[in-house]
Amino acid sequence: MTTIRKIVIAGATGFIGQPLCRLLSNSGYEVIALSRYPDKHPELAKDKIRLVHWNGTDTWPTEALLSEDTAVINLAGENIASHKWTKTQKVRILHSRLQASKAIVEAIQDSHQKPAALIQASATGYYGHRPGEEVDEFAGPGNTFLSSVCVEWEDTMLPLADSPTRCAAARFGPVLSEHGGMLEKMLPAFKYWFGNYPAPGSQHVSWIHLEDTVKAVKLILETPQLSGPVNVTAPNPANAKQLARLISTAMRRPLPMPIPGFVLKLAMGEMAKELLLVDQNVLPRKLTEAGFEFKYPDLPAAIQDLIGKA
Repeated sequence: MTTIRKIVIAGATGFIGQPLCRLLSNSGYEVIALSRYPDKHPELAKDKIRLVHWNGTDTWPTEALLSEDTAVINLAGENIASHKWTKTQKVRILHSRLQASKAIVEAIQDSHQKPAALIQASATGYYGHRPGEEVDEFAGPGNTFLSSVCVEWEDTMLPLADSPTRCAAARFGPVLSEHGGMLEKMLPAFKYWFGNYPAPGSQHVSWIHLEDTVKAVKLILETPQLSGPVNVTAPNPANAKQLARLISTAMRRPLPMPIPGFVLKLAMGEMAKELLLVDQNVLPRKLTEAGFEFKYPDLPAAIQDLIGKA
C-alpha cells in the first residue's frame, strides 16, 4: 500500500482548511494549499505550507501534480450562512461546490498516476429534518434544499467508483469555534445580553469542536478502511436550548430567551427552517468504530474550552 506523503487541499484558507493545513504540515506531510486568494494568507507559508492559486474552475494547477503518494481534500464551497437564501444565493451555494468537485474529479481522471485518496466535504444537512430519530451513515437523504445539495455534491465522486483512488465524504456537523462557524455568529447576542435560541429548543444539534474536526479528517486520511460517507460529529449531540444555556453560563449572562419559529421564518425564510429549526441527531458511527478518540465528546467541555476561559 502506497504511503501518503503529499496533501493537496482545495478551500485551504477557510474556517476548517487553515487549522487542517497546520495539523497536517506539523504531522510531517507536504501540504499544498489551493486558494482563490493565496496572497492574503502569508501566515500559512510560515508553517511550511505551499500556497497555490486555484479558483475552483480553472485547469488543475501544475504545482499540484497528482501522484500515487498524494491525497486530495476538497473543502471548497460558498458559506451556507453568509447571506439570506435568495434564488441567486442558493444557485451560488450549489454551483460553487459542484464546479470545484467536478474539476477535481476530472483532474484525477486525467492524471496518469491516481492519487491515493479523495476526501470530499459534505454536511449533515444530507439527512434533512429527522425528529425522533438517531441517524448514522446508513440513513438515506432528506428532502430539503441542503439535502439535495449534499446528494449532488457527493455524487460528483461517482465517476471514480472503479478508480484506485479511495473516496470518502466527510459529512460535517456544525463546527464549533470562537473564530468562525455557528458559535461565532451566536456570541455577539449573548455578549450584549440578548442571548436566545430557536424555539422550541428541543431540536438536536449535531455539533463538533473544531479541534476534533481536523483530527477526524486526518484519521479519515490515514485509515484506508474509511470510505464512502463519514459523519464528522461529536458522539453526544445536544439540543438548541442546552447549547444556548451553556453559552450563557460561560459568559455569565442571563438565561437565554426562546425566539418563536414563525419569527425566524419571517426574518430568514427557508434558511431558518434548515439551519435553526432542523432536528438532527447524527451519530459518528464510522469514526467511533475506527477508534477515533474525541477530545471533546460532550458539549459542556467544548463550550468551556472555547469561551469559558474568557
